[in-house]
Amino acid sequence: MFRCDLLKYNFIMRTPLFNISFISTLVFLGHFAFSQITINMPVERSVFQRVNNKANIQIGGSTSIFINQLQVKLSVLNGGISTDWTTINSNIFGEFRCQLPDVEAGWYKLEMRGLAGGVQIAYDEVERVGVGEVFIIAGQSNAQGGRNNAGYETQIYYGAQDDRVNCINFSTNDPNYIYPFPNISKIAAETDIAPKGEASWCWALLGDIIAQEWNVPVIFFNAAIGATTVQTWSDGANNNYEPYIDLKKTFEYYAKIYGARALLWHQGESDIIDFTINMPQSCINYSNNLTNVINKSRADFNPNLSWVISKVSMIAGYTDGNLVNCQETAALMPNSNRFLGPYTDPIQPLASDRDDSVHFRGTGFIELAEAWFNSINTPNFINNSTPISPTFNLKVENNQFVFGNSLPPCSGVNYTVSSGNWNDPTIWSCGVLPITLNEIIVSEGHNVTISNTTIYVKNLTLNGNLSFENGGNILACEY
Repeated sequence: MFRCDLLKYNFIMRTPLFNISFISTLVFLGHFAFSQITINMPVERSVFQRVNNKANIQIGGSTSIFINQLQVKLSVLNGGISTDWTTINSNIFGEFRCQLPDVEAGWYKLEMRGLAGGVQIAYDEVERVGVGEVFIIAGQSNAQGGRNNAGYETQIYYGAQDDRVNCINFSTNDPNYIYPFPNISKIAAETDIAPKGEASWCWALLGDIIAQEWNVPVIFFNAAIGATTVQTWSDGANNNYEPYIDLKKTFEYYAKIYGARALLWHQGESDIIDFTINMPQSCINYSNNLTNVINKSRADFNPNLSWVISKVSMIAGYTDGNLVNCQETAALMPNSNRFLGPYTDPIQPLASDRDDSVHFRGTGFIELAEAWFNSINTPNFINNSTPISPTFNLKVENNQFVFGNSLPPCSGVNYTVSSGNWNDPTIWSCGVLPITLNEIIVSEGHNVTISNTTIYVKNLTLNGNLSFENGGNILACEY
């Protein structure tokens, strides 16, 4: 049985309007209780894409004991701004999902504790978590990388020197492979960069430059595949098979968790043959195929995904100016959210400079990394690329991240992250509308309107302003 009464109060009030608190009896306390809370997101070394130098970090996990207050603290490891203990959820037992908003770009230790009666009874931590830059790589072999074999017989790879340079360490050739739960590591010399990257190639070096010059952590995902043409990428995009399927799965399994700054595209060596025999139609075909891949990637991930398109044609010492010019024209298409990447043909320009006359080696990786950084370290890219924020409405289920409307309502606190209509789920921290049992907070500075409906609440704190339109009202319920 429960009873709901129409609330009568001053809506400028900035203290809890009513609050039915739970009283729990602490049966035992001790260090062994601190393991009774578990963080399953973010995972160690997660990096979330910054937007305006900040990101919201979703925190999820579970507790096996009743907790009055769930608190989080961030301690700076490199860059960023530390925070003191902050309550992000209350009166919880079992699974929880909540959000730490507006975390400044940086590299942090994240600590979580549970309190009951003001006493710490549970604790967990993530030693490294960051807000910074997320890049997705696609194209062919000089983007994918390769291991020491007949084609890469002289390779020496460079690992990242900066601890903030990360990837998920696996590589698969199976298009049906189920991507694993993120297990993120620093990029060492021989580290694979999921899902297709083999060894560090130039990407660890690029990560070092980004971390040092921009003072933020970075994570790479590499979906490039060797010996592909832009035509095969376009065909794969049309039919959801290789090589495009691995890029699509990268979006679904990882990029939606962490967001993205841009996709780095290095593709052209395999297209030079078509350009030598089929101009000018080959340039039209290249542009159309590339546009198709870009449009499909934006449909599968986010319509604002930025692309950085390199200029590349060299194979066996031969280059093609028509192909390079076509790539530049495609990259500079007005109002397309595309950006011009590095011109790589002059890097190790002789066939003898490269392994099997195609692939960069040794110091060529240093030059390639510097060329990539120079192409993104421009006012045009920094000011006009569109970073994609991480997804919030996710949970861990069967050792996978799960997205979508099937998620249960957020437990504990649900607070506003912006002004708007009460029935707009995007203004709420949980990404869903509050339920009666939530502790509901209208945050300071936010204006929330209830219109054409009756809202039922149990615990409401009004730090902002609440208004009513067209017969809207709110009822306080006692259970």
